Amino acid sequence: MEGLFDFIEPGEVVLSSQDAMFSYANHPLVHFYENKGLGSSFMPSNMLQASLYSALKEFPLLLGHVRDGPGGQAKVVVDKHDLNLPEFVESESSIHFQSLKDAQFEWSAWPRGVATVGPITTPNKHGTVKLLNVHVVRLRDNSGLVLFCNIPHIILDGFGYYIFLSHWAALCRASISPGSTSDAGRVSYVFDRAFVDGRLQGQRRPLG
Repeated sequence: MEGLFDFIEPGEVVLSSQDAMFSYANHPLVHFYENKGLGSSFMPSNMLQASLYSALKEFPLLLGHVRDGPGGQAKVVVDKHDLNLPEFVESESSIHFQSLKDAQFEWSAWPRGVATVGPITTPNKHGTVKLLNVHVVRLRDNSGLVLFCNIPHIILDGFGYYIFLSHWAALCRASISPGSTSDAGRVSYVFDRAFVDGRLQGQRRPLG
């Protein structure tokens, strides 16, 4: 989290009517990583968290709070003095990665409690809607891990979700192998919905 507060600029993004259509939905997705070499330093917690907060510098929208906006539209307010920090939890499981592979990653074979939130966007016990939830489940004998990551659909769609996850992954790789490539510093992300609306065609084909 070092330098995060100094890096984040205050601001707000008014969400569009398209965003509002999916305001109730989450992206609660699960990813599996095998420790093929069984190395003892497989995806260590400090590296995952440090690279996550580095990624958030380019995605400050995930640190904001959803508020009421003009004309009934919601908006995301980013306040560096009141950041909506992500939920990041870690746990261990007695399940081996090979067991998940043998079961072809069937849901019934997953460790219990992988998903820390459900498919519907709801406030937590403190009344806050977290815009990023992460749960790292380390599997038996350090054989791999399960990564649960959730972002509300009102913030990013599926494409944006994987853009963020890919950016985080690139920063992870760069922290392990300094020579590896990363888009950090070369790509700038735009979250202003008006930027998209201005590029939509004025005429649309009729339904049916």
